[in-house]
Amino acid sequence: MIFPEFLHDREVQRAAKEYANRREGRFYGAEPGSLLIYETEDFEHSYYCPVDDPPEKVIADLRSGKLLSELWPELEDPDEGTVQ
Repeated sequence: MIFPEFLHDREVQRAAKEYANRREGRFYGAEPGSLLIYETEDFEHSYYCPVDDPPEKVIADLRSGKLLSELWPELEDPDEGTVQ
């Protein structure tokens, strides 16, 4: 899922809001390809949603009780939008 898809899916947005409220981080979109990114509350780490994940998978990840660091790849440099 990419960020523009996220903006059009209310159920994914609800799940993201619930996750962010529990973990105190934030979701945002960034280049390249408008990645959907979760940034931890301390701004130390960012993780991006795999672009091929369908909404059902993203919702399952967000509601799984696991940290996104266990489920999504880490963004190497959020300022540059590079991935590991």
